[in-house]
Amino acid sequence: MFSGIIEKLCRVSDCKNQETQLVCTIETGFAALVMGASVAVNGVCFAVSGLHTGGSTPVSVSKETLDNTSPDNISSDTGL
Repeated sequence: MFSGIIEKLCRVSDCKNQETQLVCTIETGFAALVMGASVAVNGVCFAVSGLHTGGSTPVSVSKETLDNTSPDNISSDTGL
């Protein structure tokens, strides 16, 4: 569970539920985020999982986290 300071509200532009993880692309507007950095999505901690391009960042969350939290309401065009 993320309990840090909220810096910005964002939007999910894409979200895919894969077998072992949920992978989303969020429009952060940040200049750069590094691989492995943590991003809170509705209180659930996602990890930056790809290269940041054009203000969008791919993030993912593991199946274990999905099993123990409830990010079920996260889908494309969700505001965060």
